[in-house]
Amino acid sequence: MSCSYRLLEEFDLRWVETSDLQSLEGKFFASAVKGGRAESLAIWFDCSFQPSSVQLRTGPGAPDTHWKQTLVPLMPSRVSKEEDDGDELDMEEGDVVAWRLEISKSSPEDEECRRYNISVGMLDAATEEHPTPCQCGWAKCELIKALLQKQEEEDDEEDVEDIT
Repeated sequence: MSCSYRLLEEFDLRWVETSDLQSLEGKFFASAVKGGRAESLAIWFDCSFQPSSVQLRTGPGAPDTHWKQTLVPLMPSRVSKEEDDGDELDMEEGDVVAWRLEISKSSPEDEECRRYNISVGMLDAATEEHPTPCQCGWAKCELIKALLQKQEEEDDEEDVEDIT
């Protein structure tokens, strides 16, 4: 199974403080673009050097660098191996998957430390509140996105009428 990427955080390195990098967390929703078993979550970074067009990309499909991706294995929530019939992590195309990601510095008091703890928790996409607008592809989220787009177009038309 594979899903499109989701952005955890974006920083402008001219203004970022070390305190901004102590811990990061987010809740994410995505739909499977093909069927299969959800086995891991890939984490990487991209860096754009402004105002030039130079970019450092470390994600899947990018040219190799000495920077690598991090792969976090996903484990089913079942307690014993006997209970694992595999269906919890099996996905079909279009299924929506949800997860919580937390990344925190392992030694916050040590500014030189470059080690982080990573925690991933699978969530139930049907019961979790999705962001608005949500890009997961679920019918409910697509409907909300369309309604928001229509409202924005109507607001733009009203603004034009007010000007004339």
